Amino acid sequence: MQILNFGSCNIDLVYSVDHILRPGETIAALGVNTFSGGKGLNQSVALARAGAAVFQAGCIGQDGGILLQCMHDSGINTKYLRTVDDKTGHAIIQVDKETFCKQSAFRVDSVDTTGAGDTFTGYFISCIAKGRSPKSAMRYASAASAITVSRKGASSSIPWIQEVEDRLQTLELSGGSALDDTKNKVMRFFDQHYCDATLKMLSVELGYTPLLHKQLDQNSYPRSYRRGLAGRSCPPLA
Repeated sequence: MQILNFGSCNIDLVYSVDHILRPGETIAALGVNTFSGGKGLNQSVALARAGAAVFQAGCIGQDGGILLQCMHDSGINTKYLRTVDDKTGHAIIQVDKETFCKQSAFRVDSVDTTGAGDTFTGYFISCIAKGRSPKSAMRYASAASAITVSRKGASSSIPWIQEVEDRLQTLELSGGSALDDTKNKVMRFFDQHYCDATLKMLSVELGYTPLLHKQLDQNSYPRSYRRGLAGRSCPPLA
């Protein structure tokens, strides 16, 4: 199957900042980088790196060489891409250095979330086009997005299919998912703090934010722990 993507191709100016600017505020950036981007280009890169045959349609300016090189390096067919006399579209992006991203399937420390949605879209469509089930396609797309947000840039951070498959294989060998890892951490925690465990201690152990801490429920604790409490005269969880 061949896929035609008609969408924007932009040059991204990415500023690293202490916090996202508020209206009327001026601050010094911690750094600035230039990347290839744009919804259309990002999605085409994700499609191509996931193994799809993709054509990119649209326009770039005389200054768009970085975008053209990115598409060629990713294996995108640019026969429907026009170069015009005007400047290429630009996007100004702020990246909060304290950003953290949590997905239902994969938990990662986020460096730059730009392009995460485009990566997910591209990988999902590519997997569906290759005959994968929606569930399998979503797993591949989630893994690809998790990799994307772990490094800087938009299209430049999108992984190739082999890297995604390696990540999924690693997860399967280590227990399958972040959920399994969390369960193991909980069990180890109760082994070490059988009688003095508190919700706050468990939250710190799991790296949960105060908001997630409030969502913890005593019903989520292992049954073996609750049975043990009854027989040990341990104080109840705070």
